[in-house]
Amino acid sequence: PSPGYVVVAAGDYGLVLDNAGRVVWYHRFSLGPGLNFQAQPNGRYVARPPPPDPEKPAPWVEIDPQGKTTRTLTCTDGLRPRFHDLIARPDGTYWILCDEVRIADLSHLGGRAEHRVLGTGVQHVAADGTALFRWSPFDHFEIEGLDPAALAD
Repeated sequence: PSPGYVVVAAGDYGLVLDNAGRVVWYHRFSLGPGLNFQAQPNGRYVARPPPPDPEKPAPWVEIDPQGKTTRTLTCTDGLRPRFHDLIARPDGTYWILCDEVRIADLSHLGGRAEHRVLGTGVQHVAADGTALFRWSPFDHFEIEGLDPAALAD
């Protein structure tokens, strides 16, 4: 590996390791950091710890090098943050993957008339939490309009 540091999630900790594998910084999360613990272009770290209540969406948390939580990062429009990949920019904005669930009639494809369909979109969010950009797969793909023949081998 190139000179520098490696950032990983392990157990209840977010770890920063040098190339020899020595821990040079760590932060303990009460429920663990989730699947991702990432260094960001703004000089901080982010993680998406699991929520105490699994029915509630889990926001990302941003942590400064002193270990202080500086803010939570989430999606706009009530969407759920996806569990991997977030980019926190030095200007305070961030890019985040967001899950949206819609009900679709898939009975003509052999599915249910009221089927839950998940789409993962992208949002660029301002430091104040307002959406600067939104991309949703539902704006570009018609799930209900699929031709059943397209699903055959």
